[in-house]
Amino acid sequence: MTEQDTFCAIGEFVFEFSQLEYTIKHFTAEGMELDDKFFTAFAAGQDSVGICRLFEHVFSFSLDESKQAILSNLVKRALKINEDRVRVAHGLWLGGEDRSLVHTSRTSLTSTSYFSSPTELLTRTEDIREIRSELAECVLALESIRDRARDRESRAG
Repeated sequence: MTEQDTFCAIGEFVFEFSQLEYTIKHFTAEGMELDDKFFTAFAAGQDSVGICRLFEHVFSFSLDESKQAILSNLVKRALKINEDRVRVAHGLWLGGEDRSLVHTSRTSLTSTSYFSSPTELLTRTEDIREIRSELAECVLALESIRDRARDRESRAG
């Protein structure tokens, strides 16, 4: 693999993560029925961890226990991917033959090597796509349930 392959893998990972983060922000705002005029300010004020937690909180009210577990698992996966995003964005990318990422933990102050090949990072990028797709499926199913409930309420009332 070339240095260019590494650069492309980094760019693709960052792009896909930004799409995931925006998707979570969008769905959270929709779930909160936030007026569109407030979305930009809302989205700008949320970091990745915070928006994942808020997303889970907002949608947990609409779910039974088994579906809450599914949603919680998706959020955990998104949070795990965010750990990789922190490494990608804040670590030291080595050039030359090694071309890996060295990231020093702020908690333990120890350095660890990650992504020794672009393929490893591209695998995580594919994970991001899967999480985003599964989140969309989950939210669309919830919206369908909410719509049916609203229809029943309007017919009854």
